[in-house]
Amino acid sequence: MIRSFPSYSRVVCLLFMAATAANPVSGQAPRDSIDVLFIGNSYTYYNNLPRIVEAISQALEEPILLQGIRAIGGYTLPGHLRDGHITEILQESAPAGDSWDRVVLQEQSTLGVGYVDAASGRLGDPASFHEAARDLVRVIEGQGAEPLFYMTWAKESFPNQTAKLAHAYEVIGEELGAPVA
Repeated sequence: MIRSFPSYSRVVCLLFMAATAANPVSGQAPRDSIDVLFIGNSYTYYNNLPRIVEAISQALEEPILLQGIRAIGGYTLPGHLRDGHITEILQESAPAGDSWDRVVLQEQSTLGVGYVDAASGRLGDPASFHEAARDLVRVIEGQGAEPLFYMTWAKESFPNQTAKLAHAYEVIGEELGAPVA
């Protein structure tokens, strides 16, 4: 969807800003890399956002981003947390063979309202998103990685939800000291 490209750009900019400064690419030395794990749902895996971000980084100066993904359609961050797979994934080797450097967290676009209820145009209470975000950030930071939030956009039928979604992400990002894209 054309509408989602600005979101891709924001993620790329945020990830580069969050990265440490590096020297320009040299034909003599290997490039530094940042291993980035994306956790979310179809808003992350649709059009393969992680791979697009990685490909863009390869065309720019150091460092390049190497990505991994754990995304399941319709999933919420509380759902990922309940599954219990996050700690295991964070402990697996990242693409460069080290631990993950950054973890991008993306919440479900209606803040947990089920598909049947989503037609009503209401958003869920951000409390469960915030609680899961706190728990996930503790796990992520415990593994030595830095968390970032990738804010979703509102459903096309309910553009008025954008401000509420933005507020939910900004509140938890500020509380946890984590950037929001």
